[in-house]
Amino acid sequence: MAWAKIHAINIQQGMVILPVHRPSSALIHQTRFAPYWWARTAATLHGTCQMCLSKLTGRDKVICQHCLSDFAYQQSPVKIGFLQAERTLLTYPICYYQYPINQIISQFKDHQKTDCFMILSRLLDTLPKPEHCSRHNTVIIPVPTTARRLRERGFNPVLMLAKYLSKHWQLPIWQGVARADNIAHQRGLSRQARLDNVVGDFYLLQALPVTQVILFDDVATTGATLSAVATLIGRQYPSVKILAVCLAHGSQQLGLERLVKHE
Repeated sequence: MAWAKIHAINIQQGMVILPVHRPSSALIHQTRFAPYWWARTAATLHGTCQMCLSKLTGRDKVICQHCLSDFAYQQSPVKIGFLQAERTLLTYPICYYQYPINQIISQFKDHQKTDCFMILSRLLDTLPKPEHCSRHNTVIIPVPTTARRLRERGFNPVLMLAKYLSKHWQLPIWQGVARADNIAHQRGLSRQARLDNVVGDFYLLQALPVTQVILFDDVATTGATLSAVATLIGRQYPSVKILAVCLAHGSQQLGLERLVKHE
């Protein structure tokens, strides 16, 4: 790290050594070419659905209308408390985390399947851009992963999806939030365990350059991670407006809104 120095901060009861980067405008950027843009273009021109391999018709892109209707869409936002429930984070999931999107997300995150990314990007196309958001006052913040997790996967799936959303909405990405490398993995943990697991995990690399932010994650199982990032920003910048977007959460039987309501 050419521009990094070592800085010790207190996380929970222990001292953790974290790299602190010199503030740089490179942390904010507008996506000009979305990931796999050529692959999406080729798939559309070829006219084959990436899910059922049937012919695309009309204005279909990547997947056909029949396959698009297989996703259980979540229309209304979910409210997640942060800053000790003093504030509410409005979170907009596209659909529930159940078949087929759970398998599609897993195949993309664990095996970097190009066709799965294209399907997920097509779902991001269905998200309307929030009102009063422009590149002058709003940034998209992809929930950061750890350096260890990045080494294991070899790529950052959340950042790739966020870059597509950045291109779709014409809003810049800001990577000014980082994540400590000494945390346990979130998969398989209960909501309370997840909340405990992410306390103090995130830190800022530089000053926030805008007045509102849109947090982005692929899956919000309990909302703990989004709540932790929102808490970090809300403490430092109380007047900043914070929204969140994710691909999926819960199921129709046990959605995020029920978990939050009964926590």
